Amino acid sequence: MSWVVYYFCTQNGKLPVKEYVESASLTDKAKIVKSIEYLKEFGPLLRTPHSKKLAPNLFELRILGETSLRILYSPYLNGFCLLHIFQKKTQKTPEKEIKTAVDRMKTII
Repeated sequence: MSWVVYYFCTQNGKLPVKEYVESASLTDKAKIVKSIEYLKEFGPLLRTPHSKKLAPNLFELRILGETSLRILYSPYLNGFCLLHIFQKKTQKTPEKEIKTAVDRMKTII
């Protein structure tokens, strides 16, 4: 089964995750697209090192490499909604990044 991936849309019509991906370097963009393809293919079966559960209904898609990126996502309709993306610089996922994703998740529920 193939899963659907949605991009979170702000009230003013911006797609923060999609815009980040489009502005990323070619190397980062390729890694991001590959990770999103894994999510589409494996859905809820996607596990470490590609995905990790952070909270109820909140997961992180882990893009590893020279630049470590995280896409926070949540189950949505018949797939997943990509809520927030950021560059990971610390061992633990920062609370402000989780809060951004949770706030966005609340607007789509």
